Amino acid sequence: ASRLLERVTTNSLPKRAGRTRLTYAPTSAGNILAEFTVTRTGTDGDGSHDFYLCASRDYAQHDLAWLEQQRALLEEAGLVEAGAVELVDCTDEVEILHVAGPSAQALMHALCPEAASVPFLQ
Repeated sequence: ASRLLERVTTNSLPKRAGRTRLTYAPTSAGNILAEFTVTRTGTDGDGSHDFYLCASRDYAQHDLAWLEQQRALLEEAGLVEAGAVELVDCTDEVEILHVAGPSAQALMHALCPEAASVPFLQ
């Protein structure tokens, strides 16, 4: 998964489990196709990596199809081992609440004290 995401997004990937980065999927012309937050969820013993991507719910199918297309292109080029990257759509299983603005951190801490230990886009 690391090799796929490193090739098709613009920012470096989070290095440690639990860390998150904002990144973009560019078109070949350099325009922005999609915006993702990428969270490294862990590393398994064989050196492959697991990530959780969050994007616009309205474009979930579009973004998934694009990632599948990019995976296929990289497999054909021999840059990603065939079958090494699994893409799982969990859109219907997860709800996201986006809280932003200058008072977002204080609001989240007041509503959910456990949020104080959650790093912001690190």
